[in-house]
Amino acid sequence: MHIELEPVSSNDKHMLYKLTSNIDVMKWVYDSKIWTRAKVMKFIKDCKSNDSLPDNVRDVYSYRISLITPHKRFFCGIVEFKTLDYYKKYKIYDYIKTKLRDTCILTVYILPEYQNKGLLPYIIELIKENIKKHKPAAKYLGFLVMQSNTRMQYTMAKYKIKHIGQAQGYIEINQMYRIPVH
Repeated sequence: MHIELEPVSSNDKHMLYKLTSNIDVMKWVYDSKIWTRAKVMKFIKDCKSNDSLPDNVRDVYSYRISLITPHKRFFCGIVEFKTLDYYKKYKIYDYIKTKLRDTCILTVYILPEYQNKGLLPYIIELIKENIKKHKPAAKYLGFLVMQSNTRMQYTMAKYKIKHIGQAQGYIEINQMYRIPVH
């Protein structure tokens, strides 16, 4: 049994909807909104579009998290890493661009039945390899964690992921962590 990161495809639409329409998953994501089926289809289309972009202009890399057993592939969730340029459209950008220079930001969505199963360290290692391949200038993998997400804060401490500060005035996301990529 092992974990792989694979391209998101239209074959994932039902599991993506199951994942992103689950409030227990989405309450920890930046805008905390559950996705409609139309949003899932737009996400899949955006993934395909992003996959065709050259690395020098691409800001978002999205992957399906698959648990591989000898007999089956299980959809566990999705993971994305984004360059800081992606965040220019958000209020928090001016603050994080100084604290998180040379950093790609990770977002992980995992189905509840796969949460707390020890997948994160494997996902992080796979993402670090993808960052080295696609964004070799990036020095760090960063995490923006909501103050209320004590489970993720515990996980960051458990895996010795360095806490680098709080985004003052940004209630939604105010704990910042990062680890070296190389």
